[in-house]
Amino acid sequence: MEIKEYKKNTDAALDADFEAAAPFGKVKVGQHALYWKAVLRWRYARFAEIRRIYRRVEEVRGKTGCCSNDFSVHKLVLTDRDGNKQEVLIGESLYRHEPERLMEYLAEKHPEISYGKVD
Repeated sequence: MEIKEYKKNTDAALDADFEAAAPFGKVKVGQHALYWKAVLRWRYARFAEIRRIYRRVEEVRGKTGCCSNDFSVHKLVLTDRDGNKQEVLIGESLYRHEPERLMEYLAEKHPEISYGKVD
């Protein structure tokens, strides 16, 4: 799976797909590619190269003085035919409903991809 940087005005078809893509937290789902914000740049992977998608939730435990400051980090894991994986940040606890909505939307729009961790 080739991960590329999305740059506006380099490919008209990609620009149209990006602009029409549905936003879910820090991820956008287009017709031809999945886009995500990585630091200050947008990256993308084409759906034709993705074999499986599943969610990963990382619990982060923090403590500030006498109070706890726990939150969850939600990610998508993209897997290609060779087993290569790419983690994509969906968002933190602020986006707590986005992962479920995102997975439902992906399954509806791209049924050719397998969802979940095991075959």
